[in-house]
Amino acid sequence: MLNDTAMQIVANKVRKLVALNVKEIFKMDLLAFGGACMHFAYHGAQALQEQLPGEPISLQAGSVRWRIANEDQNVENKWWGYEWNMQHGEPIEYHCWIALTKRNMIVDFSTFMIKELMRNQGVTWYLPSQPPPFIVTTENNDMHEYIAVPAACLELRRRANEYGHIVLVDANDMN
Repeated sequence: MLNDTAMQIVANKVRKLVALNVKEIFKMDLLAFGGACMHFAYHGAQALQEQLPGEPISLQAGSVRWRIANEDQNVENKWWGYEWNMQHGEPIEYHCWIALTKRNMIVDFSTFMIKELMRNQGVTWYLPSQPPPFIVTTENNDMHEYIAVPAACLELRRRANEYGHIVLVDANDMN
């Protein structure tokens, strides 16, 4: 596996690439662009494939939540995130990330934006630390929870194909 320094280099490369693509293709600022997580997952998977040749990598989608306040803080919501949700047959909310399926590992390069995305929605980040620049994890814990949903993975494939990305999403590979 890549060490923290190598992963930070990959994360920075992916961040620059996605920001440039969003600006050039969609004429939008990264934080104003809904769905940036899909692009982080897609470009992140490509960058990881270069670093880890032969490693089975897939994209996943579903619900995610991150801790935004400590248990002892007197705030109503201690978690914030995206929950897979359909309305009138169309998805209205979900999150995308990378899965290193053989290692049962999740990689999310979009987490550096959490605080700003929350601010855009009028939600406050209460933790004294900043959101992590990226997450690499083998399990959910008291700071984050990722739940892959087969229907969301299929929607990810459909949306990615609309953008011209070839994405292999195997709902059976979900951790």
